[in-house]
Amino acid sequence: MTGDCITGAQAAEWGLAVASAPVDELDAVTERLVEKITLMPVNQLMMVKLALNSALFAQGCRTRR
Repeated sequence: MTGDCITGAQAAEWGLAVASAPVDELDAVTERLVEKITLMPVNQLMMVKLALNSALFAQGCRTRR
């Protein structure tokens, strides 16, 4: 919020990121997250995306180009 750079670990700790991983583990951590997401029902993923886009729109963020 101040324009200062923060680490991935700080972002995760502050709730600004889902997780953080060292660069040499990043692919494996990402794959595990993707595997979890693929287990979710498609309609649930669609509703989560709709809710997120609605919240961003309400805050004045564009969700489409």
